[in-house]
Amino acid sequence: MRQLAPYLVSALIIGASANIALASSPVVDAFGKACLPERLSFEKSKAHAETIGWKQVLDSDDPELKNVMAKSVAAANDPENPDWKMAYNLYSKQANDKRLYLVMTRFFAPDVITLIGCYIYDFDASKPVEPEQVSALLDHKIAYSSLNKSGDAFADPAKIISYVWGPPPSLPRQFDTYLSYIPENSPLVEKTGFSGIVLKSSASQPRPEDTK
Repeated sequence: MRQLAPYLVSALIIGASANIALASSPVVDAFGKACLPERLSFEKSKAHAETIGWKQVLDSDDPELKNVMAKSVAAANDPENPDWKMAYNLYSKQANDKRLYLVMTRFFAPDVITLIGCYIYDFDASKPVEPEQVSALLDHKIAYSSLNKSGDAFADPAKIISYVWGPPPSLPRQFDTYLSYIPENSPLVEKTGFSGIVLKSSASQPRPEDTK
């Protein structure tokens, strides 16, 4: 089972490390530990992931991972902006009975923005993650949910269940965080390339002048 692909330039990323201990889901725990500590640097994020046990893999390690990355690369390639580039590294880790995948991305748009993205996938999930765990991790409330029938984001839960948190006040340069679950028989599987769970977000890398 699988989930939403890394569509970079749309907003995304993360949580509050002080609350990591509150997260019981392997997906949320992995997100907090792999995505937050070095969230503003692609190189440091990759190095950190390896120090905590993530092993680098190819997209061929899982057919849904391959689908997700093919769609992500296609979405990142803009014919009108050929100098915009995406780099990525793929990792896998066993978490109890879960085989999780970590996708780290760097989207570079010269003179515009550099986005560092981090995505945790559980392609075999058969039910969604409780969003309260992400709220605790981020120390931030849900901005909107696809389950809210009175909201613009409402969607049939047989197709997708998703939650969005706005930029966490404690994490400068962070964008929205997205938690989504796509059931195995959802019509969105063909569009996204997977079913299951994805927890994702991104942050803008500081420019050299911002770090002086």
